[in-house]
Amino acid sequence: MRAHERLSATAMFLLFASTADAFASRRISSSSSSSSSSSATTRSIGVKSIALYALPSNNTLYSSRSIPCETRSENVALSAMSVDTSTNTPLANILVEEEEEDEGSSSIIEWDSIQSILTTALLVTGNTVGAGTLALPALSAKPGLCLSTGMFAVAYVVNLLSGLILAEVAIKQNEANGQDAPSSFREFAASTMDWPIATNAIAAVCLFVNICAVTYSLGQAGVILSELVGIDHVAMSALCASLLAVLGATQSRIQISQITSLFVTGLFISLAGLLLPGLPHVQDPLGTFLSPGTSPNVIAGMREAAPIMLTTLIFQNIVPPVAKILDYDRVKVVVALVLGSFLPLLMYLAWSFVVLGGGVNPIVGVGSPFMTVFSVTAVTGSAIGCTMAASEELQAILDGTDNDIVGTEGKLEAVSVPDKDKAIVFERQQQQPAYSWPAVVTAVSIPFVCSTLCPNGDYAQALRLSGGFGIPILYGAIPVAMAWTQRQKLQDQANVVPGGNLSLGLVATAFGLFMMNSVVSAVQGSIAS
Repeated sequence: MRAHERLSATAMFLLFASTADAFASRRISSSSSSSSSSSATTRSIGVKSIALYALPSNNTLYSSRSIPCETRSENVALSAMSVDTSTNTPLANILVEEEEEDEGSSSIIEWDSIQSILTTALLVTGNTVGAGTLALPALSAKPGLCLSTGMFAVAYVVNLLSGLILAEVAIKQNEANGQDAPSSFREFAASTMDWPIATNAIAAVCLFVNICAVTYSLGQAGVILSELVGIDHVAMSALCASLLAVLGATQSRIQISQITSLFVTGLFISLAGLLLPGLPHVQDPLGTFLSPGTSPNVIAGMREAAPIMLTTLIFQNIVPPVAKILDYDRVKVVVALVLGSFLPLLMYLAWSFVVLGGGVNPIVGVGSPFMTVFSVTAVTGSAIGCTMAASEELQAILDGTDNDIVGTEGKLEAVSVPDKDKAIVFERQQQQPAYSWPAVVTAVSIPFVCSTLCPNGDYAQALRLSGGFGIPILYGAIPVAMAWTQRQKLQDQANVVPGGNLSLGLVATAFGLFMMNSVVSAVQGSIAS
């Protein structure tokens, strides 16, 4: 789930990478362009993220992804200010002239730009949808679907603003010094705030959030498998925990990513198989939407659902890689984040609507293959991602080092390697077992014990703890602190999120209200018991 149950970012990249071959994520070398800036004047030709290459044999232009590996090198790469050796004319001028003469070329570049945005938006979507989807219809029914729609909208806006704030930090950092944002959200936050205590604090919150997510996933997995095979759900949860430990301690990161990609594919195919035929079978659409909640206390139902709705729409951990993929282009990053985070909102609303309207029977079993596949893939993909994220934090503690290979939410992410030797070492590391046995066993043992302690099998309580306490700190207070710190240093740069410090205050207040809601609920629950 979203920060924690989110499906592997690399898994989504594997699914959609085939559609992204038309654009390049490599930036044109700033040093090359600056050294030749006096020889000609350039203007944008469409896609900022496309790096142009000229091969000495024929001066043909290629995108960085289309050049064969054996040909691609720093000696071959030329900046936009390079000179065509056949005419001794600045290449930038040739490009401008060709653009004016051939509008078809411009349209291709524009399509490449759109394609890069859509591909990245899908990556955000895949990173958002998780096992928490299973809990949403029952939660939405308590206050009623109409009120729940409004609550989803508020959670979406709050998370979107938080994500845009993080995008602002990454973009302004790149504009100021040319440095890429770290792929790991934890490293990104710690480096921006430059507080010695930040790394450990963020790591602790990430560990807490991921443990909560794995607790929910293991509990739900036990229930689902118990319904399928008729064995006690605690025993099935223990089996799942054991399989996760074996996976993390024996498989490489590449293999884990490939396994997770299979579950991502199954998740979206099965969800489509449920929604497409289910929506036409909702018998009373208006009545379903306007029906009163099932909870005798609507306010209590809203307060119970709020932290889980907030958590299901989390995507912020993927913002640094998204900004890097889109070459820190402000418009592209904003569009990709808005679209990529909006699609899960529509999916959640449609899923809740079709279940509450009777279009889908949410019963796992042989008679409902799509529902069975959807349930299994959702909890399994979430469990793998969050277990690996928790293992990463625990591995760093055991080793006494930090690792920037896996992000804060279990998304397997790429690391920029500065030279060939480090690339070889990195590739070898990727092919070795991902984590040590102590790290993985600890990462699954704690959630398993917690799942057995959930009262009355209410595994969603783990998500409430995560959304009520961990998420407001991790994606509320920390992004606001990052942006505020950076704005003090880079006052001359324009902000992505308008409104100055007022907008930061509003985001912090919104997440603070989510946390306050959980605090009040916890106090009232303690008094009642």
